[in-house]
Amino acid sequence: MPSSLIADLLKRLGNDGFIAGGYARERIHAALIPEVDVPPAADIDVFPVRIPDLCRAVVSSSGWHYKSSLPHATVWTHPDSLLTLQVVGEPRGDVRSTLIDFDYCASMYALSSQREGFVATWDDNAPEDNKRRRLTLNCTTNPAGMIFRALKYAQKGYTLPVGTLYRLLDTFSDDPQRYLGYLDELSYGRTGVRS
Repeated sequence: MPSSLIADLLKRLGNDGFIAGGYARERIHAALIPEVDVPPAADIDVFPVRIPDLCRAVVSSSGWHYKSSLPHATVWTHPDSLLTLQVVGEPRGDVRSTLIDFDYCASMYALSSQREGFVATWDDNAPEDNKRRRLTLNCTTNPAGMIFRALKYAQKGYTLPVGTLYRLLDTFSDDPQRYLGYLDELSYGRTGVRS
């Protein structure tokens, strides 16, 4: 199901990490749900189960080269991949507990490696949300970051229900300085320029 480069990485990660988000969505739909067209992944997100340094060591020993750091992840490149890879900085536990913390159902997909092969996991609502190109709220993690992600999804033809937007903006108003600081860090990580 994943490309050979990513299949090798997943095997090497074993029970110590997995891939979740857009790349997992793209590969799962291509192999198991081909009737629902999804946009191509922007990157590959690796989630450590327990020890982020162990995941970064596996990524490095798999031929990926460190590129930069973001507030929440390290970014890696590989000569045989057009996509960058991000190793999330905080341990997230197992696949299910990680997906439960995803903000939008449309991105709740994961690929992991088990002894018997690759395991594909996704939220029951995710295929329908991708088919309809809508962003259904799963949980509110960081409203400012979620609005930013909603804008990225909008460029791919997704819509955000008005009620969801109001809920995000209402949460944002509870502590605007906290979320503005997050957006500043996010912008700095992407552009190298502080606002």
